[in-house]
Amino acid sequence: YSELENSFDLPVEKLMLEILALILSAGRSSEKVKKYHLDMIRGLLKEIELSSVLNDLPSDEAAELKKDLRVLGLY
Repeated sequence: YSELENSFDLPVEKLMLEILALILSAGRSSEKVKKYHLDMIRGLLKEIELSSVLNDLPSDEAAELKKDLRVLGLY
C-alpha cells in the first residue's frame, strides 16, 4: 500500500486502491487501520460522483466496484 499510495492522480484510482487495501486485509488489520481506509473511502466518495464514475467504467469493472462497496457496507 505504501508503495502505491501516492501513485494515482484520479479520485477513482485512489478509491479503488483504498477498497483493495481494505478488502485484501481481510479483517486482519487493526481497527485503526480499518477506520483509516473507510474514512478515506468515504471522503473520496464525497469528492466524486459515483454514478458517473460507474458509467465511465467498463460494465465488469463497474459491477466489481459496486460489489466491493456493498461488501464494505458503503453502497
